[in-house]
Amino acid sequence: VMRQYIISHCRRQGMEITEAALTHEHLLAADEVFVTNAIQGIRWVQWFEGKTYGNEISRKLYADALAPLYGV
Repeated sequence: VMRQYIISHCRRQGMEITEAALTHEHLLAADEVFVTNAIQGIRWVQWFEGKTYGNEISRKLYADALAPLYGV
């Protein structure tokens, strides 16, 4: 449910969204990684196998899409 909500929000904002199965190599090549679920909303992945990721997009998504839902 949360994933679909975030995807819909991003599309309304004009962001290009592609859903795909990811490999280990995709994760290591990414600039930013986050996961979603109904309890935590958006959870930024800070690092994976020694690689550190940014959180600019996940912070913006939280502020724009989720903070109003949580009354923050």
